[in-house]
Amino acid sequence: MSIKKPINSFVYGMGSFFNIFNTEHKKCLNEVIKNKIKIHSSIFYPGSAFFFRNVVPENVRNEVNLIIKVSGYNYDQFRYELDQSFNSFKTKKFYGVQFWDELPFLKENNINYPELEKILRHVDELKKNHIIQKLFLQINHKKMRLEKDKIFDLFDGFAFNAYPNEAQIDEENFRYILKNNKIFLQLQFFGGRYKSNFRENYLEKDSSQIKQKNWIKKCIEYSINTFGENLFFVGSTRNLNRLKLTLELLNNDPKKKNLDTRFLKDCCLIAPRDYSIESHKDDLAKLTSNFYLVKQYLARLIKKILFLR
Repeated sequence: MSIKKPINSFVYGMGSFFNIFNTEHKKCLNEVIKNKIKIHSSIFYPGSAFFFRNVVPENVRNEVNLIIKVSGYNYDQFRYELDQSFNSFKTKKFYGVQFWDELPFLKENNINYPELEKILRHVDELKKNHIIQKLFLQINHKKMRLEKDKIFDLFDGFAFNAYPNEAQIDEENFRYILKNNKIFLQLQFFGGRYKSNFRENYLEKDSSQIKQKNWIKKCIEYSINTFGENLFFVGSTRNLNRLKLTLELLNNDPKKKNLDTRFLKDCCLIAPRDYSIESHKDDLAKLTSNFYLVKQYLARLIKKILFLR
């Protein structure tokens, strides 16, 4: 297994809710841009596109390697969300597009290949025109067996949640991706957004820098040693000191170790799904509406004013 500096694999997670009134949030994003780190985001994450286009100068946006999550359960919704993503982030190209874990399905979880092919033909045109470079699919472990389904060669890589020492992916799918040199897109690299998911030391506001450093090193070593060189791992922090510490550690050569991991059936905690096809259009309309965004920012502005008193 070849070793490279982890900073070449790191992707900064820009989720909900980055706050335009929070100076530290802006400094974190500027630090990421300065270091040419890839960014993972979505219009489904309230405020993320607004934050990005208002913090990143117009002449810089097209140089940022964004990986954008969109739905892929039918052609029309995919086109709508992709077009909205370009418009919302105010950029002309993305490094990658990631489907959340649904494809066009018929009854009994049979893949609707004609509908999927319509999506992929459009993606191929975008690739030919250098508008996107990579297409990722988040694995739905209840529906997808990569070796058996005729979808493996259609994607450049596959997304899933993983953190020390748990990988929320079937071992069969993991081995198949590894064997065929596809890209692992590891989400929730720091242990997930749920405090119970193994990152207590990282989240504690009063934790010492040594504890934080040890946790970040553990995350880096786990990811690099488990998933190898064809890897992007996504992690988010809005604390500037933690981000700088993370970037410092990412610039070091990782230690080569043989690490065990628990795969899906043995995981202690499973991150629940927070989206569905049935509610997706309504949820997306709400979370991207100006009314919702203004309400959220107003609440944060009031909190900031009260805090300063």
